[in-house]
This record gives sequence, structure tokens and C-alpha cells, in this order.
Amino acid sequence: MSNFDIPGFEILEKIGAGGMATVWKARQISLDRIVAIKILYSKFASDPADVQRFQKEAQAAARLKHPGIVQVYDASALGGMYYFIMEYVAGYTVGEWIKRKGALSIKDALLVAECVADALAYAWSEAGVIHCDIKPDNMLVDADGSVKVSDLGLARTLSHMLAEGASGEDIMGTPSYISPEQALGTEPLDFRSDIYSLGASLYHMVTGQVPFGQESPDAVMDLQVNATLPDPIDVNPEVPPQVCWLIEKMMCKDPAGRSSSWTEVQQDLARVKKGLRPLGEALPEGMSTVERSPARTKSMRTAADLLATRRAGPVTQVVRLVAVLLVAAGGLWLFLAWNHGKLDGLLAQLNGVPSPSAGTSAPGQAAMDDRWAEDYQNALAWFAAHPGRYDDAMAMLSRLADAASGTPYSGMARTRVDALRREKQQRVDGVLQQLSRAAAPLAAASKFAAAADLYTGYRGEFAQETLGERQRRAAALKAQAEAARALPPAPQRPLDDVLDTVAAQVLDGRYSDAVVTLGGAIADPGHAAQASELAGLKEQVEGAMQAEARILDSFARQKGKQVKVQLRTGLRELNVRDVRDGKIVADVYGESDLAPTHGTIEFDVKYLQYTERLRRMGSSDFPGSALYMGLMAAEAGSTASARRYFGQTSPLIADRLMAGKPSKTTP
Repeated sequence: MSNFDIPGFEILEKIGAGGMATVWKARQISLDRIVAIKILYSKFASDPADVQRFQKEAQAAARLKHPGIVQVYDASALGGMYYFIMEYVAGYTVGEWIKRKGALSIKDALLVAECVADALAYAWSEAGVIHCDIKPDNMLVDADGSVKVSDLGLARTLSHMLAEGASGEDIMGTPSYISPEQALGTEPLDFRSDIYSLGASLYHMVTGQVPFGQESPDAVMDLQVNATLPDPIDVNPEVPPQVCWLIEKMMCKDPAGRSSSWTEVQQDLARVKKGLRPLGEALPEGMSTVERSPARTKSMRTAADLLATRRAGPVTQVVRLVAVLLVAAGGLWLFLAWNHGKLDGLLAQLNGVPSPSAGTSAPGQAAMDDRWAEDYQNALAWFAAHPGRYDDAMAMLSRLADAASGTPYSGMARTRVDALRREKQQRVDGVLQQLSRAAAPLAAASKFAAAADLYTGYRGEFAQETLGERQRRAAALKAQAEAARALPPAPQRPLDDVLDTVAAQVLDGRYSDAVVTLGGAIADPGHAAQASELAGLKEQVEGAMQAEARILDSFARQKGKQVKVQLRTGLRELNVRDVRDGKIVADVYGESDLAPTHGTIEFDVKYLQYTERLRRMGSSDFPGSALYMGLMAAEAGSTASARRYFGQTSPLIADRLMAGKPSKTTP
């Protein structure tokens, strides 16, 4: 038994211990429920930095509510003892499962990976949280068979990373599953580090071997960066080749070679379960921690594939064959049927499962769960075959989420819809980036009309989605053309003077002024030799300006809604009334949902905590992202992170940004 007491709880037994804390099973007396209590080691409780990390863990975990994540209920401190209360999972870890079995079946391993990927996708999309210690011992199998991700003790939010930086002294994780960038401790981390760790865990599950398990922890850190592991098929010949391709992709040593989103990981898992290879071209050989064996490339037709084919009923196989032929012919009939819920019903009836729209009595829960699972996988497979049709895929998954309400598949479908929406926005931003790169040389040569025509004449992918922004940019270029015609030739300014002015304008958040200043410098014949570099800097400043526009757009989409927003003064509940002239107008509420409106405030983007800005900004893969994130870090007082990001901007301005201080803005 324990040698401590926590009021309101009956301590039952110790159930685990980690690097920072012990975990106890307890009964919460007031609710008569079993919970788990995680208590920070006393040797850490006296260190303010470790206590702060523990508290950040509790705050980050408490925000996450997902069927695949162990729920945190409360956090507190008592007499120098720091602890939090969380959901008790009456089951076993995947690590214990592997020890019993030697290695998991391919079906079980992929199911675990799929559940963990869904949970991590939610954590990343909802709160910008990464786990940093994904491994089989942190994957729990509950008594009902569901898989949950546990131990957020090493999870770090993006705000923590940007504020504190990622130094070698701040490396977190378990060496056998840690990503190379975590081992090096030199790069800001994102969700791709968790993808690597999930790949390493999948390697362990299907081979029964811990990655680099025979080496010392310090040696493993170096091996993750420089060494390789045997191909899974060479360790366990039962591993299908497509699973080996998947693990190789997930464990690419360079984060850029891994999947670009959790949606892509989820699509890859769905494809592999159907006997297909992951999306995209294979990595150049030698880029992954996993070696590529000749045995893998011999055949993609395995016993597992044949078993999957035999398990499908003959009628279902015929329907699927017809569907494949229709897709090859354009897929129009298939889409229309699916889009109106007809194909789902047809497949369900042919397999003896009543359609949800039919007026028959509901089947057993197990049968319904199978139905939702199949519909979910079919929707993912359809999108994999139609990778650009985001709106149609989101409509399918939204209907599934509504129909499967009250089941885990509803949450999974909604999480996937959110991920697809973000992925679509990234591709929309990519179109605008390409147009910006094409227009920059024309604008630099004062060919403003031709640059504007590039935007207005675009008819490619996402033309409708980019229409408003293209029209705005074209109008700005035409205004520049008018201004150039109306004004006499500007006197030549020394380049250092121009760059000092631009740096001051950027640090003060006056991006449009900086764009005008750079436009004049580019048109100045005296700066012809630097015109290309100045155009690149102008594109970065425009990108930073676009980041703020995206944040404002996120509020515009919430007009009339009550939302929780991280302001500089703390988390506040707002009712968004309007977005105008670069400012958000909202009614602000008190701490309680029942409190009356305290009044109306008007504030700009700089009054948001930079974690809120980062979340609303979405993808950071656009010109000017380093500039904007450096400005956010500088505002937060994180000099090291600001210098790192400013160092990734144009050499013309990087040193000036590092030397300057942005002004503070309040509503």
C-alpha cells in the first residue's frame, strides 16, 4: 500500500512507474469510480523546471478528449506532492502483448497502428500536441479490446517548443523508438517525429524485436541517426511486403521523406490492409532506418492477400469489381451512387446487413460496428482512388459520422474530416505559392499587369477556392501599376537604408508597408543586381502577411459562434461578432459559461497568444512561415527560437531582424 493519502481517494495499488512519476490505482469516493493517479517523484517536485513540465503535461492532456486517448480528469498539488487523476484502463500494454506472443499478427499490428494514428492525428489537429514517446508500452488495450494512447508525460505542445527551443539537453523519448531529429536535439519537432516512433513500434510489433534493442541507450541514440535495421521480412518472413514498404516510409531518417500529414498515414494504413503499397514513390534506397531486402520485392501477393480475398463474399467481390471498372471509366456513376447513400445500402443488403436508412430493426451492436468499420475503410479507399476530391470525401465521412453517432467510428470520421479540411487548405495555399513565385519576377521587372493576369487567368486546380485571394492580389498589383505611373521616378536609396526600413516595418507588423518599400527598391535601377534577392524577400513578407490573413479568416468562419480563444490575458470565451479592418470584434464572457457578457472587445492578431495563432494559421509550409514564426517567438520573449527562425529568412534581412525588437500591441 501507499505511504501517502489524497483526500477523496482510496489508494488501492501501485500499477506502474515511469521516468518522472509513479502510477496508482485508486477509487474516487465521491463518484465511486476507479481511476489512475499519476504522482511526480519527490526528487523532481523540488525542481521548478520539472514541476512546470509536469503541470504542462496535465494541461495538454486534459484538453484532449478522444476515445483513443487516456482521459485526464484533474490535476492538483498537495503538500509538495504533484499529481493528476486520469482514466483507469483495465487491460494490458501492447508491449506486454508482444512479450506473450513473440510478435503480433499482421492484422492485430495494423489495427493497433491505425488506432494510435487516429488518436495522434486528433491530438495534432486539435491542440498541436505531439507525444514524443510513442512505443508499445504506451499503447494500452482496454478490457473491451479498444486501443488507447497513454503517458503524455513527454508530450510537448508547439508553444513549449517555440518558447523553450529544442536543445540537446531537452531530448525526450525512449531511445529504441526515438526519431533521429529527437536524438540530435537540433530541430523543432512536429507530428512527423511521432510518425517515426509509430513506425518503430510497428517494426517491434511485427518482428518481435526492439529496434536496436541489444545496444546501450546512448549508443541507440547514435544508431537512430546513422545505422539501419534489417528488413522486417528478413526477420519474420510472414510480414507482407506492403507492410515493409510502410515501415520503411514511416522510419525515413529525414522528416521530409515521411508522410506529409496524419491523413496520409491513415490512407497508407488503409491501403496496406487491402494489400496495396503506401501512397507515393518509394524512398531512394538508404534514406530509411529500415533496410530494403530483395525478398521484399519478389512478390506483393501473399497469403494474407489471398485470405483477404477469400473472406469477401462472392457477391461483394462482384460489386467491387464493377466499382473498379467504373472508376477506370471515370467513376461518375460510382460517385453519384455513393454520394446519395445508395452504394452503401446496396453493399449492405447484398451482404445481409440492413441499410441504416431501411425501416428494419437494428442489427446487433457487433454487426453495426462491422458496418461502420467497413464504411469507414471504404471511404478512405475511395479518397485514395480520387485524391483531389476533398469535398466529396468529407461529405461521405460526415454522413458516416452522423449515422454512427455514439460509436468510436463517429469520432474517427469527424477527425478525418478535420484532417482532410486542413490538407485541402495546404494544397490551396500551395497553388497560391506557385502563382506568387511565377508573378514575383514580373512584378520585380515592374510588369504589374502581366503579374496580375497570372492570378486572374488561373484555371487550374482549386481555382474556385483561390478566387477571392487571387482577385485581391491582382488588384494590389494593378494598384502598384497605377501608383508607378502616377509618381515620378523615385530617387535611388542606399540598399542598407531600404533594408533597415523593411526590417523596422516587419518587426512592427506593417507588412503592407514593407511590401511597398521592397516594390520600390526592386524597381530602382540602382538595385538591379539585387532585384532577384529583393523579390524573394518580398515574397516572404507577403507570406507573413498571408499568415495573418489566414488567422483572421479562421475567425470569420466562426462568426456568430461561441469559441474559447487563448488571448494574452489567458483563455477566454468569446462570441465572434465580426472581422473587419484587420481586427476581430467579439463579446467576451467570464470564467463560467453562465456568466453574463462582460462587454465587447476589438483586437488584432497580435493580441492572441502565439500558440493560438499557430493553431489557426494551419500549415507552416509557405514562404514567410519562418519569418512569421520568428516574429511570434520574439514577441513571446524566446530569443533562441526567434534567432533560429530569423536565420532561415532572407540573408538580406536576417541579421537586422535578430537585432531588432517588435513593438507590443494591445486592443
